[in-house]
Amino acid sequence: MIIISYLTENFIRETLSMDNEELRIFLESLCKRKDFIYFISEPGLNYAKIKKNPPKNYTQSNLSTWGSYISYLIKIGRLREYEFLRKFTLKDDLEEKIYKKEFMKRAIENKVFYLSFKDLKIKKPIFKMKSLGNSLEQIKFNIEGLIQDYEFPTKNIKDLGDRKELFFDKLGGFCFFNNTFICIDRFILDTAKINPVIYLKTIISQLKGSSIRNLIILASDPYAEYPRKRDEKDNMNKFQCIDNYIKSLERAMYPNNIQIQLFLMVPEELKRFHSRYFSWAELPSYKGPEMKDLTNLEDQIVVALQPDKPGIFEEDSEFGNEAKFNYVTKTEVNNKVKDLINSSPNESYKSYSYWIQQKYPAQRSWIDYEDVLKMERANKS
Repeated sequence: MIIISYLTENFIRETLSMDNEELRIFLESLCKRKDFIYFISEPGLNYAKIKKNPPKNYTQSNLSTWGSYISYLIKIGRLREYEFLRKFTLKDDLEEKIYKKEFMKRAIENKVFYLSFKDLKIKKPIFKMKSLGNSLEQIKFNIEGLIQDYEFPTKNIKDLGDRKELFFDKLGGFCFFNNTFICIDRFILDTAKINPVIYLKTIISQLKGSSIRNLIILASDPYAEYPRKRDEKDNMNKFQCIDNYIKSLERAMYPNNIQIQLFLMVPEELKRFHSRYFSWAELPSYKGPEMKDLTNLEDQIVVALQPDKPGIFEEDSEFGNEAKFNYVTKTEVNNKVKDLINSSPNESYKSYSYWIQQKYPAQRSWIDYEDVLKMERANKS
């Protein structure tokens, strides 16, 4: 789902003499209205040098426009230097180096396109690249075509091998550029059976060699949403359910060191969304109290996708499943996260009495899983 644009000095120089409004609209669409386009700068590209020695017929307005968008892309982590690709696999540990090299290849191969009005020749290129076009209109047209291709449903997903391919096709590139993966899904935690489906297990098992260091999950508290199931003999208790889920993900991630944070939500808050989201951010590797505080996620998401169902990466199918992902804006998902952060349990909710009975925070609609496990241990002692 990611589109990676290789940004060249030639492209910047050629566009500095274009119509000011045409260039502004183009860059606004490319840089701000399409969160899923990431950029890699040409080796040695230095915008300060271009400003000191601009081409003929340039305009000061275009110089300022390019400067503001370059600064914006760098700030949110969507523009990286070419050295980022080379250094990604420069590790002392041979096993880690192999994992990283394989992940980079599978995650971004065939997703890199160059922005240049001249034929591009790179000595010893890490990846083969195709041109996005010879004019601004052609570039916009070709990007729209790529979007349609990526959003078209993937059919015949039958087994784990197919699901792995699906992961690298749709999600892998974002896990290469960003260090935090966020899943917002009401049904991600299942307590219906002793051996429930462990959602996200396939995804996290494929993160070996990726840049992901934080996994943040927002899910409904299943014991608040389905109180009757808590009394059935075939179900795990709350401690077993959460503990087994986290341990399953930790086993799946090996040998990566990824911090997992699960936030349980008042079910009615997630019901209002009618959607689930995969999203990414660039966050510090939080530890201790910071990791337990959902407010640290406010306005941090830089890109997001909307999968059509929760079991895409977990279900075998004799006849083949279909998977579809839609692009959504970071603004949309950041606003939803902000709503969750600032929400509080409403007395009209069916789960309200349960939430209060469990002595969960009455002033907010979320609690981190470690606090739940501590409370469960205390109740048993």
